[in-house]
Amino acid sequence: MKNGKGCGEILSHNPGKVGRLRKGAKKGQEESSYNPGNVGRSGGGRQGVEERLPSPEEYLRRNPIPGGMLYYPGSFVDAEPMKLFHGHGGLRRFIHVDYRPGIGEEYYQKTTENIFNGSMTTRPIGPEKFKARRWKDVWHPQAGERWIQEAVRSFGFHQEFRFAAPQKHVDFMFMAVDAVGAWKFLIRTGYLPNVVVLCADGLNWVPGGFGGDGKFYEEVKKAGHWPEYLYVGCARPWPGYTQVSRTVKMYDLPARAIYRREGPGKPSYNPGKVGWLGGGGG
Repeated sequence: MKNGKGCGEILSHNPGKVGRLRKGAKKGQEESSYNPGNVGRSGGGRQGVEERLPSPEEYLRRNPIPGGMLYYPGSFVDAEPMKLFHGHGGLRRFIHVDYRPGIGEEYYQKTTENIFNGSMTTRPIGPEKFKARRWKDVWHPQAGERWIQEAVRSFGFHQEFRFAAPQKHVDFMFMAVDAVGAWKFLIRTGYLPNVVVLCADGLNWVPGGFGGDGKFYEEVKKAGHWPEYLYVGCARPWPGYTQVSRTVKMYDLPARAIYRREGPGKPSYNPGKVGWLGGGGG
């Protein structure tokens, strides 16, 4: 979506509704572990290099991912990555995953509230979409044992937004499951994210949450699909990724930057292979 095409599909959004707190954190602690000088591949001393990088918006306009897919573990109701990567990068498929005691499906459906101006349809989805018998099977055993009640009450839904012109649509899928365990089920059923959002959540996998070379990185490595991009804030990027945009703070959200996978084996983008329906899923 070069030159801002498609941006008219996005409506204004109240950033006060999408601020995120770590589980158990108090307001004001969102960025307590973030140090932009230390998140580059080469560690500290990157300030001069970062000043020469484009903003995330500029980078995506130069390097769009039309029709691409974004995976956001520990998302809560944060819609900022969705707005950024759809409005400037052309992504049209978004999968958010999170679970929080006492938070129900209706609340998570607010994630897309006032984001897109197309007509919306919402329908429930079940574990069979990912070739699992029960939602509990989608959870990584370590998280499922610790959060057994949440594993039992897991749910999912799919929202589809259609627009009069152009004749394209946006798909948003949410699952109240463990994001680390869900990854391999996504890959097995043909859902191949181009972008993964990494933040300081994922506290079942401390230290580092979803970032660094921890449990999530290990599961991604086993599954055999590497996203081309990471959108990183309050976390360490995975090994093998280099910062390609400036670190930018928006509203009350964590400061974030785009990282891209390096070197041999870097995935090539082929929209014909990453269709929303994946490997037989509908």
